[in-house]
Amino acid sequence: MTSPRTSPRLAAAARSELGSLAVLDGDFPRYNALLSAADEIHVTGDSVSMLSEAVKAGKPVGLIPLEPNPIGQLIRLVEALRGRKFRIRDLTKFWNDLAAHGLV
Repeated sequence: MTSPRTSPRLAAAARSELGSLAVLDGDFPRYNALLSAADEIHVTGDSVSMLSEAVKAGKPVGLIPLEPNPIGQLIRLVEALRGRKFRIRDLTKFWNDLAAHGLV
């Protein structure tokens, strides 16, 4: 399921890779109806809310982790050089906690 932030290029790539029936964009049922009807749910790791709702639905949940873009890679390099992290959101701890508890 795409969101308003999903680019047309990314939606087209997902349709190409997964098939047109696997990607919902445009007008589609409400989110809760989709969660209820799903056999399993795969969520990108950028939304704590979506991951939480998927886990709450009680279905098997797949986590699609995000790789840092060039800016993120630069931030990690600077953190390594300075010996400490910046105070920015790091979702890997949340992802690891979900995995450790068998939720994804």
